[in-house]
Amino acid sequence: METAKETAQTNDELTHLVAYEQQIQLSNKRILAYIYQEPAIVLTVLYLSICIIGISYLTLVLFDFGINVLPHIELTDFVLGAIHYPKSLAIFSALIIFILLVIKLSYFCRDKSAIYQRLLNRYYKKNPTFKALPLYSLIIIMYLFTAAMIQARTNYQDLIDGKLDSFNVQLSNAIKFNHKEVSNLQDVQVIANLSKHLWLYQQKSEQVFMIPHESVLMLSPKAAVVEGPLKNETEQSTITKKQNKVITNTQENKMLELSND
Repeated sequence: METAKETAQTNDELTHLVAYEQQIQLSNKRILAYIYQEPAIVLTVLYLSICIIGISYLTLVLFDFGINVLPHIELTDFVLGAIHYPKSLAIFSALIIFILLVIKLSYFCRDKSAIYQRLLNRYYKKNPTFKALPLYSLIIIMYLFTAAMIQARTNYQDLIDGKLDSFNVQLSNAIKFNHKEVSNLQDVQVIANLSKHLWLYQQKSEQVFMIPHESVLMLSPKAAVVEGPLKNETEQSTITKKQNKVITNTQENKMLELSND
């Protein structure tokens, strides 16, 4: 009985916090009911959020090269943004996990800390009409944009430093490069692959190329430089071939000498 009285007294002291929690529970029930009723709309919104990360990354990474890519983006590029840039899915998943952990931590502190309960009660007393959804939405948008910006800046630096995979590109139509007509681009890195154009970067010339897909005949990985043990094995194989050739020539000379005798 004393425990019930203490609980009732605590609820009376935390009137504003209790009212807010009841409002949150009601809102959560409405949200869950909407998700059950319209799962397709919810999944579409989630997928479009992931696509926004991919398009934001693409826009920011080319902006670092001084290029405005927005006039060249098609609707297909936006829809396939999450597929072209799978890191976007990881970023969005990390955000969802972070939000769930924050909610769990908040409820844990409410149950274990009387000081935290009083602070929340005072806050909701001063802000009885506070809506968490607009604030959470703003935090989510800022997080997604910041994540895309960090990812774009990291990849931009990797392109400048030549850390990404390099390719040789054979073109069907020659392009003008360094006052010459060239149909073969050597040692280029892929910035982005859009629906109509392939964006390439050549570290040696610090040049960005926008190549239509129909002009690309072949995209072949650059041969890796053989180093370390592999190099020694190659050299050993070459030496062995030379030795076998010498042995063969020596045997032929001996046969000729015997036939002459």
